[in-house]
Amino acid sequence: MSEKILTKSYIENLEYEVEELDYRIFLIKNFIKESESEELVELAINANHEEWCKEYMIGAKKLAQLKFGTDDIDSLVSQGLYEITDNWYDKNLRINDHKIANILKKRCQELFDFRKDIQFNGCGTIQRQYEGVPLKDHVDNHTDPSLEYAVVFYLNDEYTNGEVFFVNQKIELRPPKNSILVFPTSENWRHGVNSPGPGPHRYVIPGFVSRKNFWKKHKKNRYNVNKTIEDTNL
Repeated sequence: MSEKILTKSYIENLEYEVEELDYRIFLIKNFIKESESEELVELAINANHEEWCKEYMIGAKKLAQLKFGTDDIDSLVSQGLYEITDNWYDKNLRINDHKIANILKKRCQELFDFRKDIQFNGCGTIQRQYEGVPLKDHVDNHTDPSLEYAVVFYLNDEYTNGEVFFVNQKIELRPPKNSILVFPTSENWRHGVNSPGPGPHRYVIPGFVSRKNFWKKHKKNRYNVNKTIEDTNL
């Protein structure tokens, strides 16, 4: 039996203004309150370089340990089992314990209460991009097949360029401040972000919805899980 999927009508019933840009790609406007985005952007602007450099490898090692039972990133990358995004070590600021992160987590979970086997994982980091730093096109669940949906929170929009693009749908856009973009994590929704131009940095919160207890169920099959788990997002 097919699993339930997120729909425009479901989102509208939650009283959000939503546009379906293409099949299962949703732009939800004014999801974040102005005061929330302003406070988080101020936090990002005031963070020092050391704070921006901590989170990426911590998260990478945590996922590697969960998926493969080891946090030896170099070995996993050399075996072709793990991907590290180039030049991404100074792009993530930890906000797990911030009050607004917890508020957004609860608000976002409501979007996915139509299925009891999935959960929104929370707003762990603010991600920044600046001039000369693109995010190459990628597929979110290639590294972590437990992921079902991506949710990107847009904290500002005064930067130049920096469009998010979807390869197969031929879509390119700059979502407005305080909106979120929601889409499945599988191959058909391959996406990336163009490099921002001169001026303000681009600030977003990347989030994901995953299948509950996925890695516990596949603990004995960690190294082959990408090949053996059927993709239900197509």
